[in-house]
Amino acid sequence: MIFGLYRPHTVIRKTLKMPSPIAIRLLQTETKPMEEFFAQYPEFHHNETKPLWSQFRALCKHYRWERDSSERRQAHDQFRDAMISEFGRIYGNDSTSLSSWQKLCQVLRIKRIPDTVADCLQKVLAVHVNLVDLVDCQRTGRRVKLFSSLEDLRNYTKSTKKFFPLDEAKAQGPLRYLLREIL
Repeated sequence: MIFGLYRPHTVIRKTLKMPSPIAIRLLQTETKPMEEFFAQYPEFHHNETKPLWSQFRALCKHYRWERDSSERRQAHDQFRDAMISEFGRIYGNDSTSLSSWQKLCQVLRIKRIPDTVADCLQKVLAVHVNLVDLVDCQRTGRRVKLFSSLEDLRNYTKSTKKFFPLDEAKAQGPLRYLLREIL
């Protein structure tokens, strides 16, 4: 079953589950989804320039959440939703938007950025990049690391444990074309 949420100029579709309340709220506002997520925890001093997963781990440590605690699981689910929404905020959710594709091409350092969606898609499909890093590069100011092969990307993703939420991301605009089978 597919559920659609509407925000002017943007359609986000989620598969397999109903969107969480935080996902719905994020779609209805122009705030930064990750900042909205961390704002739920006012005692935690979130650093907007630090990588996402390191900030989530610091949040869990700050609140002393055990790995299997219900608090951590709930926060993790909301964090995943916010990460997907953050990708959409940065790179767009409309797979027909040329400007979204061109922004991706620019960040992925594709030379001679194409002037059609189809050509952008073709170029993006050839790139191997960690999606968490792709969101993080907008926060940290660092260039995103590109991998020469899927195997290199797999090894990096497994070693750093920077996994992007797969199920929810499958139905989203340009994001779904960047998904790679890691496990």
